[in-house]
Amino acid sequence: MTLPPASVKIHIRGVSKTFRGKKGLVPVLQDVHLEVREREFVAIVGPSGCGKTTLLNCIAGFEPFDAGTIEIDGEPVREPSKKRVFVFQEPGIFPWLSVWDNIGFGLPRRAQADHRGEIVARYVGFGGLGCFEKAYPGQR
Repeated sequence: MTLPPASVKIHIRGVSKTFRGKKGLVPVLQDVHLEVREREFVAIVGPSGCGKTTLLNCIAGFEPFDAGTIEIDGEPVREPSKKRVFVFQEPGIFPWLSVWDNIGFGLPRRAQADHRGEIVARYVGFGGLGCFEKAYPGQR
């Protein structure tokens, strides 16, 4: 079976980012170009401090960049969007909340209680945590 050609999902053109440090300006990203196609798996590797996390933060819309463009599905990235998911390097869970409450924590407060439950239940199942909804992160 031959798959159709994959379209470009993430298009990065000429992205640069400079931070202001104690000793002046510190260029972190310089003229970065990258295309990530649908169904493609990409790893960003390099030594500590080379700009990997900065690039990911720019792609997510958390960090503004100084030059260039980033597009996801043809839309320019200018700020975070509900259309994108970002998994942080550091743990992003609350040890004092159950699995169920951690999953539901980021949902809008205005969501109806029954709708919130459906959403949380879907992600509990997706993560294979069906028997652990009431467990806490430190429990086994």
